[in-house]
Amino acid sequence: MISSKKYFLFFCSFTLLLFSSCDLTDDNLKQKGSTGIDPDEYYQFKEIDLRPTDLEASIFIPDETAGIGASFKANVLHVEDFKWMVSAGPNFELFIEDYGDFNSLMSEFRSKIKSKNLFKISILYDQDSLVIYKREIMNDRRIRASRIRHQSYHIYGVKRINGYNYEIKNREAGNTLKVVKFMEKSIKSLK
Repeated sequence: MISSKKYFLFFCSFTLLLFSSCDLTDDNLKQKGSTGIDPDEYYQFKEIDLRPTDLEASIFIPDETAGIGASFKANVLHVEDFKWMVSAGPNFELFIEDYGDFNSLMSEFRSKIKSKNLFKISILYDQDSLVIYKREIMNDRRIRASRIRHQSYHIYGVKRINGYNYEIKNREAGNTLKVVKFMEKSIKSLK
């Protein structure tokens, strides 16, 4: 039979172990903030509230310390009823489009990207809801003659927010890989 003193010590030790393994301390809640974003990972970003433009979400975009020409004030344009453009200067432009309950955005994008004849596509990163790829023009004699390789980097993502599917992508002309990496973090922060 276990004495009450040993039972009490066992109970206290178990309770202490339980609370020490729990991750709900005030420090952790303050660090991650209300969005669940780690501030150390997003130290060169600022949060933009998209609700004033009829999009019930927020996104982190690069600030002036990112070194990509994002020294301009962030701008959110509600282009059409279901389209938005989020920009932080001339090099950082993300286009967001609401597709409602349409669930095949990513599969259609993957099919479409494989059917491009003018470009050589190299997938750099492919996760369930995000694709980063390099695009090179391959069938232009002028480019082959000059030996200059025209390449651009692109990002395509799909996010589900409040029951609606949103397509997020960069401009058609593409960006540098550095800018696309910042866009990747921005898309992942969209909530």
